[in-house]
Amino acid sequence: MFHTLLKCILVVSLLFINYSANAAAAKKDPYEKAFALFEQKKYEKALEKFTQSAHMQNPKAQYMLGYMYYNGFGVTIDTANAAQWFAKCFTPLTQLAEHNDAMAQNQLGTMYANGFYINKSEEQAYNWFMRSAAQHNKYGQNNVGHCYLWGSFVTQDYTEAFNWFKKAAEQNHVEACCTLGDLYFNGIGVTVNYEEAYNWFLKAATQNNIPAQNAIGHLYQNGYYVTQNYKDAYQWYTKAASQNFALSQYNIGAMYNKGYYVAQDYQEALKWYKLAANQNYEEAYLAIGNLYYYGYGVPQNFTEAFNWYLKAADVYIAEAQYKVGSMYLQGEGVAQNLDLGVEWLKLATEDGNIEAITKLISLYKEQLVTATDFKVVYTTLKELAAYDNTEAQKILESHTDIFKQYED
Repeated sequence: MFHTLLKCILVVSLLFINYSANAAAAKKDPYEKAFALFEQKKYEKALEKFTQSAHMQNPKAQYMLGYMYYNGFGVTIDTANAAQWFAKCFTPLTQLAEHNDAMAQNQLGTMYANGFYINKSEEQAYNWFMRSAAQHNKYGQNNVGHCYLWGSFVTQDYTEAFNWFKKAAEQNHVEACCTLGDLYFNGIGVTVNYEEAYNWFLKAATQNNIPAQNAIGHLYQNGYYVTQNYKDAYQWYTKAASQNFALSQYNIGAMYNKGYYVAQDYQEALKWYKLAANQNYEEAYLAIGNLYYYGYGVPQNFTEAFNWYLKAADVYIAEAQYKVGSMYLQGEGVAQNLDLGVEWLKLATEDGNIEAITKLISLYKEQLVTATDFKVVYTTLKELAAYDNTEAQKILESHTDIFKQYED
């Protein structure tokens, strides 16, 4: 009897343990799985898992839902929904952060940095990022790097920024790997080193970091560290362009325009330039204007060219400002207007465009520009010459007769 009772108790105990284990598994928070999916850019699946976790009252998942709705990751941008999730997570997320949860500290810092639900505070953002980074959290380290790079709350310090990005990159923070490559390439906070730039860009690019893929393409196109190779450049640009990266779309357009690796094809160039322009990549406006102005791949159309040049000129692209000014002077695609032509040439001159400077000199000699308007030419040339611009120096030397009136 005793043995039978004991056996029954054991069976019931085993059943209870098995049920408890299954229940625990059923209730397991999917936050870590969701975050891994997010980093893999599997946004729709990540959203599903974050939603499950958020309904289990995980404030870090609630934050991520707000972040995804705010930025449109895997879902249509919905700032109202984002605000609700940010509001829901703020208090419990703060409690987690105060109890030294490093990821919560980084997320809270991001809320302060961007003004998600709360008022923006660079000081609070930096403090929470630093607390996270002090626990070796790579996301916190990356954000501290950005604080030093842009001088947010702290004094701008490129060396300090480089050091923090490197800490994050060494833990395989993909964005930090790309940023580190950029710092090495441009010599920001560190000596220029194209080999290091290539290695860090490649580490990020092979993990599907889109700007890094474009950067690798740029290195191959121009032969920085690697042997110049237009085929490899085109292939890397294509990886990024296929993910709707505007700069890579523009770069592919330029390769078709010039016939680098691919056969020269102005219509294909126009297609890629327009894809970039549709995302407001400003250099594409100028490139499209040139195709219409010269009739490359399309019937020559001065009106269409002028409209594209004007879009570029409005965002301070000096060459486009020169083009707009010249078209006003000639009455190409727009009613002839000397005053507007001169004003646009002056703007281009202030931005250092030599063609605009040369044009204004010709107009001044024809007495079509006043001495007051012409002074911008002299001022700009002096500034350029001070930075060893040889073209500016030559122009000043060859036109001393018309510039002496501005000398003290």
